[in-house]
Amino acid sequence: MPQEKVITYNNLSFRINSEFEYLEVLIDDINFSDQKSYIHSVSNLLEFALDVNTRYLILNVLNSKFRIKPELYSFTSKNILDPLKSNGVKKIICIATEEEFENHYKKIELIEPFIKALPSKAEAIKWITENP
Repeated sequence: MPQEKVITYNNLSFRINSEFEYLEVLIDDINFSDQKSYIHSVSNLLEFALDVNTRYLILNVLNSKFRIKPELYSFTSKNILDPLKSNGVKKIICIATEEEFENHYKKIELIEPFIKALPSKAEAIKWITENP
């Protein structure tokens, strides 16, 4: 696994890798427990991601049950995805289980092609190297 720098910012855990130009955030059930905490935490995530100017944002959701409710898709698209795209992020990669991919992220990819779901960080890094 590549060398990563681990950082905590406003109670969120991040890993930064300059070789593959990704910022990984560990999505947990404390910071992403409901819609209110989602809005707060994703705003902090955006602030940090824009500051480090990364090409790929990896959302590691393997240890969380939280899922964005459809009524927040518009908020997320306008206030989170659009600024990331404008700042040069090429793709958001969600690391999720196969079950979560089939039941949730497959639909998200169809709605928003800026988001890609993969089963592991190794698969995410492979995808990044094959899609520079």
